[in-house]
Amino acid sequence: MFDANTKPLNWPPYVFVTISRPGCTTLIVASDHSVTDAYSMASVPYEIWELYCAAIRGVAPRVAPAHGYLDYAASERARVSDLTDRHSAIEHWRELIAATGGQLPGFPVPLGALGDAVQQTRRIWLFDADSALRFDRACRVQGGHTAAGIFACLALAGRALGNQKKFYSVVPFHTRNASQWKHSVGWYVGMSPVSFKVTDAFPDLLRSVRLELKRARRTAQVPFSKAMEVLGRTLRDRFVVSYMDDRVVPGSDCWARWRTRFLISRCSDPQ
Repeated sequence: MFDANTKPLNWPPYVFVTISRPGCTTLIVASDHSVTDAYSMASVPYEIWELYCAAIRGVAPRVAPAHGYLDYAASERARVSDLTDRHSAIEHWRELIAATGGQLPGFPVPLGALGDAVQQTRRIWLFDADSALRFDRACRVQGGHTAAGIFACLALAGRALGNQKKFYSVVPFHTRNASQWKHSVGWYVGMSPVSFKVTDAFPDLLRSVRLELKRARRTAQVPFSKAMEVLGRTLRDRFVVSYMDDRVVPGSDCWARWRTRFLISRCSDPQ
């Protein structure tokens, strides 16, 4: 049912399901990724909880007004309509493509023939709350932050396993840069190159990553499709590193109590 009702070319590309049992109900929300980014989906549990509690109490829900994604899309299209190949974001993409042989970067170590293999999803706990906080503090003391530390560790792993002298990837960044889009549901994501030299000194590596992520965040304000159009390319991303700090999502501190779960659908892609 989820496969049949969440196709990007059908409307609506989402479905709601309830499973009722004595004493409790499970609500399932499934959506195609073309109309919901990770933050949109992560915001759903809190809104459902607020609407449900307000209905029981007979009061107005404390849910912020949501502006339409179509309005955002129109404003974004207007903003980049006259973009030229001299724009800094286009130059950023051009640098990455030149450095990676005319393609977007692939995975740093060989994966073998994938064929039509179904994408595997795994979840591994790297830190608990206390160790994650210590990692963040250690990164900040040395001039970085959590995201920079994660990319630095990935780069060091790439060098250890694949002799990678420079780290290359495509990275998504959120584009909710105005208050009216904060609680909207849609695809508020821009893609950007991330590349930096892999150095031995971790503090130096952290600072390099932090500066590159800062540059990448600016580049991500230009839609990937527009950047490829200006460059005259039809490339697609092959190796993507995505990071999101769920602590900023409303209600995330209650997810354990609400028994909230997020699942990724199956996917097969030979690329």
